[in-house]
Amino acid sequence: MGLKQITAPAIEPITLADIKTRVNMDEDITEKDADIELLLIPAARAQAESRTGRAMMTQTLQLTLFCFPYGAISLPKPQLQSVDWIKYLDVDGVQQTLATSDYLVINDELYGYVVPAYGKSWPVASQFYYHPIYSWLWRRARAGSRRFAALDDDGSGNLVE
Repeated sequence: MGLKQITAPAIEPITLADIKTRVNMDEDITEKDADIELLLIPAARAQAESRTGRAMMTQTLQLTLFCFPYGAISLPKPQLQSVDWIKYLDVDGVQQTLATSDYLVINDELYGYVVPAYGKSWPVASQFYYHPIYSWLWRRARAGSRRFAALDDDGSGNLVE
């Protein structure tokens, strides 16, 4: 099964103007602007997300698993913003949505988890089509700035915040 992006980030972590300023490119040069904005910036963000295992900007992701785990469900790509719903097929093969009072969302800077609420357990799901689906939203690590990192000013290539 796996992880699937449902909604891509609405904005990118860096703008065309930021790039032009950083590489000392004249603002009047515009023939490649569309390529940079529509192809290169999203590709760079996707590469950074792939290498770091983190979501840089708010996006909707869906995780599909074959069964409920014994304990916590670990949610990849921190930082978790919210869990929209947990759906599964019951023993009769009917899709059910788990009540939010039946689970807790545990969130810290590095990890997000979903666990059964106190005194609760994961529901019994269908034996034929054991297919719960989890969906949640993430936010990027730095909520106050569009630029998430830049090369330092001495040109060494080190990333600074």
